[in-house]
Amino acid sequence: MQTALIGCAGTEDLFQVLASARKAFGGSLLSFEAMWPEFFIQIATHLGSSLVSPDCGIYGVIETGHWGDTEHEDALTTFLAGCFEDGLLQDGTVAQSETQRRTIWQLREDADVIESPNGPCLSYDVGLRLHDIPG
Repeated sequence: MQTALIGCAGTEDLFQVLASARKAFGGSLLSFEAMWPEFFIQIATHLGSSLVSPDCGIYGVIETGHWGDTEHEDALTTFLAGCFEDGLLQDGTVAQSETQRRTIWQLREDADVIESPNGPCLSYDVGLRLHDIPG
């Protein structure tokens, strides 16, 4: 399994990375999540994380899995290198350990650390059907 945190200039670039990832990984693309910059910066500041630049227009988490297949262990790194070359990414990092992988997911999932000091609130994720992207 490989996990990466990426930063793009805007949603169009992020959607292009998603489309390319779906082609490159097929069923091995386990997760593709987005984070708005205000959310990401608050969580990253709270956690003291500096895995990627705080100057991107949108952030994403990509996770791929090739169960028991060591031949593909650098596939996500190679894929992201191509995205950098195509100008789709402003920044990105692939987790080099389970600790980094957990930090990436904590950045995505720890909304309560910025919301709970303000009292009760509604928290939600927005999901898009694949055929609605990028429309």
